[in-house]
Amino acid sequence: MVNHAESGPASGAGPVASKRAADGWSAVGGVLLSALYLWVLVWLALAVVVPYAVWRWQPLVITSGSMAPLIRAGDVVLGAAPVHPVAAGQVITYANPAQPGSLNTHRVVAVEPDGSYRTRGDANASVDSTPVPAGDVVARGRLLVPMVGLPLLWLSDAPLAFALWVVATVVAALVAIGPRRRPPGAGPAGGHRTPAEAPASGPHRGSPTLTPRPSPPRPSPQPFTARRFIFRLATSIGLIVTLAIAVAGANVVGRSTAAFSASTSNVDASYQAAGPLTPPSDLTADQTCGGATPSAELSWTATPDTWADGYSLSRDGGPPQAIAGRTTTTATDGPLVNGTAYTWQLSATAGPWTSSRVGVTLTPHCPPTYVASTTFQSLGPSAAITVPASTQTGDLLITFTGTSNPNVTAPAGWNLLRADDHGAAGSYTKVYWRVATAGDPGTTYTWTSSGSVYGGGSVMLVYRGIDQTTPFDTHGGGIYSGTTSLTAPSITTTVGDTRLVALYFHEAGGDTSTTITEPPGMTEVFEGGSASRTMEVADEEFAATGATGSRTATASKADDGIGVLIALRASG
Repeated sequence: MVNHAESGPASGAGPVASKRAADGWSAVGGVLLSALYLWVLVWLALAVVVPYAVWRWQPLVITSGSMAPLIRAGDVVLGAAPVHPVAAGQVITYANPAQPGSLNTHRVVAVEPDGSYRTRGDANASVDSTPVPAGDVVARGRLLVPMVGLPLLWLSDAPLAFALWVVATVVAALVAIGPRRRPPGAGPAGGHRTPAEAPASGPHRGSPTLTPRPSPPRPSPQPFTARRFIFRLATSIGLIVTLAIAVAGANVVGRSTAAFSASTSNVDASYQAAGPLTPPSDLTADQTCGGATPSAELSWTATPDTWADGYSLSRDGGPPQAIAGRTTTTATDGPLVNGTAYTWQLSATAGPWTSSRVGVTLTPHCPPTYVASTTFQSLGPSAAITVPASTQTGDLLITFTGTSNPNVTAPAGWNLLRADDHGAAGSYTKVYWRVATAGDPGTTYTWTSSGSVYGGGSVMLVYRGIDQTTPFDTHGGGIYSGTTSLTAPSITTTVGDTRLVALYFHEAGGDTSTTITEPPGMTEVFEGGSASRTMEVADEEFAATGATGSRTATASKADDGIGVLIALRASG
């Protein structure tokens, strides 16, 4: 008689045992992979934190890829303070000349005679266009830790990727440190019960019986061991350290680009490094003068790279100004201050990429500018002249007098610049000046003379933007007789960007219809007269130094007179 109680269970034990074994190996594999992943994170994190804490090596996350394949985006380079000279072949981190305020990491390929460094990205075809001064090097690469900075990049640039990484890390931790339970049916030693261990049942031995299916035993926790405790503790610490570095690492780990200076071509899945973005060329700066306030007109030749989208312009290292359009070739900057040197830096841009910079320096010297004048004032026994209301503190006041005798007395506070006499014609001129103060506008000053009421005249002129200490560079005067050509003789300037002022006192006889035309190239700023005298004032900018040449006005009636030429010195 066949004992079914002994043969039945054995026939089904094989598939069940196989399934349980497969489940066990899957669980073990998941635990091992999760633990391995967490331990890799721990060691990578420690490789960054320990050198920083012990040797103060500065960790920097590389944010782009021109140092590939050795250094890729997301890798961390730890750098020590540089010891110069840095040998060719070493990796350095330095202030990026193309993007002020940022860092760049490239390899030294040569040391220049002046101690600066030529650098190149390993993946770039050409050497960087701008040498790196030794003083701009902030670190020399000492240790490369791969990929550990990727979470920091994701945190700022790809929040979704960062969130997925956090979830994956948490899941790995739960798998690695979760509780272990014995599988159903496990014996005291962890094995499954065999049919021989099952309790016998039935009315008598050897007879066919129906054995009820036993209910699966409840899993029981594995016993505590020191090894298991250390394993779980280590993986827990790994998770905490990793997340802490990801969240707070931005306070310890800086950033450095290893950037291309152009786009890359990768259409066939093969790596090709791009060439540098070509900077603009022929940058020039010319002053323009709005009144006495200078500004700069900048011009350049556009970058030939058609993929460029504009330019970045900065003055004296200040915040850059974005200039849209590759074909744009001019810009205006101001207001500026006379006598102050300014330096502009210009680079081409293409999205986040910036070319090397070109520079130009300008020290503006806008010449003084005419502001106002009074009307013609007859100068007999006296002449009361009121300062124009538009006068400002620091303006130059010039009073030009012409009389039939030399006896002219100026009010207090006025300085005599020059006096010219044409005794044979009975003509005498004087030029007085003062620098205006806050109380001058609207103030009346009185000149006195022993001449007749109709024998003389005067005019007050206001110029702005003059040198407060030395308002006059040079001056000269001369006489003429019986002619319509009224000549102010040539003078020789010693500084550039002066303003020439020509003053004429023409007797004009008794002809009240006499008019005077200003010299060619000059602008008339005043003309007036009385029954026996006509006065003319004209000016022009004079940028050069040296002889000015004579300035000759033309009168409608020939007579005698005096011409004076003055060069006003610009502020600064």
